[in-house]
Amino acid sequence: GHLVGDSALIDTARVLRESCREADLIARLGGDEFVALMTVDSDRTAELVCERIKSRVAIHNREIDRGYELSLSLGAKRSKAEGTVLADLLAQAETELYEQKSGRGGTPHALQREDAQRNHVTTTHRRTRVSSE
Repeated sequence: GHLVGDSALIDTARVLRESCREADLIARLGGDEFVALMTVDSDRTAELVCERIKSRVAIHNREIDRGYELSLSLGAKRSKAEGTVLADLLAQAETELYEQKSGRGGTPHALQREDAQRNHVTTTHRRTRVSSE
């Protein structure tokens, strides 16, 4: 019901906050979609953030018994900070998320590299799914 959905959203927000730095911006876009905007210096750093999120979800599921498990799909897009239109970056991250969910993505976090300069903004788009077991 609604209370379970509310708990799942609160748990997801907590997992994301624990997985990111204080300087990162995490927001709920609506429904079960969240976004994190962060500055990273490499693809590897962005991959580590995605791995950290997945690890925190697994820890949450082991330690907290709510009668359901959290499951997150991740889509990430890295871009130069200058001249980036946020709506475009979000759309690209969402495309990556859906490709990953449908099995077409090559990596669990679907990070694509745009270029190799430092100080990129990475948008990580997450969709929460609650599954009962």
